[in-house]
This record gives sequence, structure tokens and C-alpha cells, in this order.
Amino acid sequence: MNGRFSQPLLHTHVITVGAYRLQSENDRGQPLAFGKTRELTEIMLQHNEQGAPRLIAIEFPEGPHAGERYDADITFCQNPTCRCGHVKLRLLPNPPGGIEESAPEFCFELDLIEQALATAEDEGEEYDRNMGQAFVEQMGEEDWQLLWELYYTSKRIMTEKTPDDELETYFPAAEIEASSTMVGFNEILPFSGDLQVEVDGNRYLFGDQYCVRTDCNCTEAYLTLLEMVTEDRIEKPDMAVISVDYRTGQWQIENLAGVDTGLLGLLAKQLITRENRTRIEERHNRLRALYRLYKRAHHTPTRSTTTRKVGRNDPCPCGSRKKYKKCCMILAQV
Repeated sequence: MNGRFSQPLLHTHVITVGAYRLQSENDRGQPLAFGKTRELTEIMLQHNEQGAPRLIAIEFPEGPHAGERYDADITFCQNPTCRCGHVKLRLLPNPPGGIEESAPEFCFELDLIEQALATAEDEGEEYDRNMGQAFVEQMGEEDWQLLWELYYTSKRIMTEKTPDDELETYFPAAEIEASSTMVGFNEILPFSGDLQVEVDGNRYLFGDQYCVRTDCNCTEAYLTLLEMVTEDRIEKPDMAVISVDYRTGQWQIENLAGVDTGLLGLLAKQLITRENRTRIEERHNRLRALYRLYKRAHHTPTRSTTTRKVGRNDPCPCGSRKKYKKCCMILAQV
């Protein structure tokens, strides 16, 4: 968006969305580093929990609404494990001369995955599609990235704060029990963050998979290299895998996928530090606990061992109450 998102004067941070910058009274003009919106999001969520939503100011720079100013109440999907990518905005008029009693409010929903105006899932919800489309037309790539960052961070905070027995999860229990199918941590908790290590100033992101069978006491994790982030680029290698035993510290390269053996060895040594082994063990234990809860609630010995295929129009297995085609199927295709 070429306009501005800013916070009220009570809190002096100002986000200029088009320029993708964060400013404050003591630190003006410093770039907003990707991944650094957690503090802002925590403030927004805290105010929402207290019943006084933090409003972000918006001004349209051009188009049919040029010069119009609004306070935007941004609401994210409240299911910590839902991947819908939807965010709801309610625009409250805030003109320079004060609010007129007759000035209308506008409400619409954005789909951050499709980068488009979303349709209302609740049939009783009325959205102003004209204002929503005008808003979307002002959005630039950096604006979508910033909203996704806020969305992802809010989901991560929800995941951390929600007790395990209140999380809506889905495990392929039949496959797990029949063939020890490995389960990815982010497949179950998609907004909990990846494992990261640094070598020579570059960041390397790993996806972690585990066995969660109730009769298995293994202490191994299979770590797949997802991204290599340098100062000037992001590379996505093809499935280089390192297995790590977090109890013994032993490791093994399972698949090179064209990645240098020496580099994978350096990464493995970072992954088996005490801190990382502790984190890997904690993630494995949490997956096991979630799987036990899932089996207790959903899986019985008499259930067929054949997994039912989820249809496009079926309810999404993540529990969002949306149709599968409008929820996790979209992310799976992405």
C-alpha cells in the first residue's frame, strides 16, 4: 500500500507500509527487519484480549478514496493451527476534522495466500466488497508481506499460549501405527517456527520430523534443510536430510541432495549443541503429547485402518470449520 499504517499517539510507533519501515520517537527511519514484528503483534493481541482493540491508522494515497483516513481494527483467525491465511479488517472513519455521526464503517476480509479479497465464510457476515477491492488495489508486495508477518506472528503467539488439550490438531493415526510414518512438527503446529542454525554468518532453516508412535521410545529426529539464507539471496535445496539422536549427540547424513558434505557436517555439529538438542527433544515430546491427546479424542482400536481421503468440499481436518478447498488445501497447493 502506498498509504500509511500507523499506531495511535498513545504508542509512538509508526509503520509506513509502502516503505516497509518502523519508526519511533527515539529511532526514526530504521528499516523494519523481516521477522521483527513480534513486539508490535503482542501489543495488538494484548489490547484485543483486554477488549480495547489497537487501531491502526490508514490513509488512502490515491484512487476513489484518496485522502480518506480510517482507523483499522485488524482481526486474525483465532484458530492457532488453521492455515486459512485470512485477516478481517474493520475500517472506522477518522477524518482530520473529526468523525461525522453519519460516516459509514467498512468491513472486509483479505486472503493473504491468494493476495486478494476473501469471501465471507459466515453467511451472516456482510462485507463491503467495493471498499475491500479499493483497499486491495492499493496493496503492494511489501504490504502483503507485512500483513503476513503480523498474521504469522499472532498465530505463533496463540500457539505458545494455547494449552495442548485446546489445540485442534490432525494426525494420520492409521499410517503412524501401521508403518511408523514420521510426523513433521510444523505439519501439526504450522506457526511454531523452524529450527535454525548459523554457519559463517548465514542462516539455515530445518524442518524436523519425528516418530510419535505410542509404543516407541526413540530419540531421533530427521532434519530436512529447507532454506539457506545469505545476505543477498535465499536458496531452497532439494531435501538434504540429517538424522540426529538428541540423547547421544550422534548424527548422520541421510541424503546429500547436491549439498556439500562439508557444509552438512558443519550444520550437523551446530544441531547437536546442548541448546539445540534440548530444543529438538522438547519439540519431540510436545508432538508425542499432542498425538496422545489426539488418539484419545479421535482414534479408537475399532476404527478402520484405511485413511479417508479429504474431499474438496469436506470440512478441513485442521478444525477451522471452513471447507478443505478454502483452507489447508490452498496451502498444500502453494
